Amino acid sequence: TYRTDSHPSTKYNWKRTNGALGYSEVTITWDIERDAPSGTYRITYYGDYKNGWTGKISAFTGQTGSFTVS
Repeated sequence: TYRTDSHPSTKYNWKRTNGALGYSEVTITWDIERDAPSGTYRITYYGDYKNGWTGKISAFTGQTGSFTVS
């Protein structure tokens, strides 16, 4: 792990896309610093969702493809 959501270079934006169905989207950005180590990275998001029928809360994970910083 190089950066987490508490670091000022990372931004998290949540947007409701369908109120009736409870859909939403998350956009995560990383403003890569000039002194960031070169390498291959992925951004991973760990979230939870609530089932609208049962109220059960379940975890999910989202991940970008690999990208290179040089």
